[in-house]
Amino acid sequence: MIKVAIIQQAPIFLDKEKTIRKAVALIEEAAESGAKLIVFSESELFIP
Repeated sequence: MIKVAIIQQAPIFLDKEKTIRKAVALIEEAAESGAKLIVFSESELFIP
């Protein structure tokens, strides 16, 4: 069985670099918890 993580978080308002760092941290956290598939809902809106 594959563990899946669905991430729904707000971006850092109008700050692309901080939003990318936040996304990387969230991905790392999910991976450390064993997720093999990590999905951001509304990803086209996450990074400004």
